[in-house]
Amino acid sequence: MMINEGRYGSEQILDPDTVGLLVENQLPEFPGDEHGLGWEVAQSWYMGPLSDTSAIGHTGASLTFETWYRLENNYDFGAVEVSEDGENWTSINKEFTGISEGWESHSIEIPEDINYIRFS
Repeated sequence: MMINEGRYGSEQILDPDTVGLLVENQLPEFPGDEHGLGWEVAQSWYMGPLSDTSAIGHTGASLTFETWYRLENNYDFGAVEVSEDGENWTSINKEFTGISEGWESHSIEIPEDINYIRFS
């Protein structure tokens, strides 16, 4: 919503001028420690390496997704994997196997220093 000038879908939730104040640095006298009204601004060192200079937030990153699966139980698996270098991968969630009972919602915290995420 913030990046979309205060719109969510077809609804205007916040006035675009209000969004501007939220994402504009309110502490110009402290370069490198930018804060909007209630938000950290452009601080990838704080929000994690997957953010960029336009990012706003309170803390690191999380991945939220919905999935359903139909896999051969204990033979085929699905997982979310992360990597710092794109070559060495680590699973950060329980592996999915068997048959889900419809759609499942999951939210996973992304560890610091992660530059790549994949579903495997």
